[in-house]
Amino acid sequence: MKSANNRGKLRILGDSVSHYAKKKLGMSMPIRNLNFAITYDCGFRCQFCNIWKTYLEERDRPLLRQELALEQIQRIFAQLPDLVSVGLTGGETFLRKDIIEVVRSIRSKKINISTNGQFTGKIVESYKQILQMPQFEEVGASISIDGLEQVHNTMRGIKDSYQQAIKTVKLLLELQKQDSRLTIGISNTISKDNINEILKVYAIAKGLGVVFSTRLAQSSAIYYNNISNKIFVDESDIPKLKGIFDVLIKDNPKNLFFRYYRDRYLDHPEKQPIPCFSGFNSFYIDPYGILYPCIMLSQKLGSLKEHTFRELLDMDQAKKIQDGIAKGKCSCWTDCEAINTIYSQPMQLVKAAVHSLR
Repeated sequence: MKSANNRGKLRILGDSVSHYAKKKLGMSMPIRNLNFAITYDCGFRCQFCNIWKTYLEERDRPLLRQELALEQIQRIFAQLPDLVSVGLTGGETFLRKDIIEVVRSIRSKKINISTNGQFTGKIVESYKQILQMPQFEEVGASISIDGLEQVHNTMRGIKDSYQQAIKTVKLLLELQKQDSRLTIGISNTISKDNINEILKVYAIAKGLGVVFSTRLAQSSAIYYNNISNKIFVDESDIPKLKGIFDVLIKDNPKNLFFRYYRDRYLDHPEKQPIPCFSGFNSFYIDPYGILYPCIMLSQKLGSLKEHTFRELLDMDQAKKIQDGIAKGKCSCWTDCEAINTIYSQPMQLVKAAVHSLR
């Protein structure tokens, strides 16, 4: 077993060296990471997100702006044989009626699905079916919980949404006992409304024995469709934020995302903490088939309804966007992209190994 683990680590390091070298040399590289919003449909009315408004605005527009059909999704994933990780998000992912067939079309080692946890029966039954699919080495479930019951329900705009989310986590834990490939996480974003609740939610995740992830709420015209700054933390919140990440790092010393968030991003949120690989080996697809480098950067690479992945990446527009990213003209630090970036740079993996020995 130890020998197999060592071989796995060597493969990861070799892959990281390959991606880093190709980026430096300006060569194309296999697409490793993909975040895909399979629908913007959502029954919640969250204070920090207007995705549901986007869905209502777009659903009756011409064909080009209709959400991708299953056949179109299957064609897209057929173009991506080298994927390592896929994250499915929304809207609420489990409102997509054909979610099982969407997942079945994906060929990657890892898949993670984000959900608000409200459709417990469908979620659990879906994971039972997904765990029967042999292509996945790791299957993740990320349930959003923003605070304790009152704060969570208020932020989500739905009564009893907290209790339903907790119920979903507990039932998935029962499923995890049958298949260790299933990883369960509680996830949230930090805003003015819940900054005092983050460590309380972390304590719940820790007590349940599930993964915990958090990051600052950010504005995104292409994803969250939120332009209000009332929810966002500011410089006065930095000491409290660093205190939150101090606790997280103490309990999770190997987590480079938490460490870089505290030590680099919070001090200089206008800069990339480390050079980003979004737009190179990691991308975001919205429900309408529009390709972007990531969920934050509102620069379109083009439509996957009209072009193949490779055609879009060979266009001048892609080269210009990649050049801007390489020069650090954008900045964010969301884990859906940051983790891929860390694993695409061998020196970051060496640092992770050093931290693990401490």
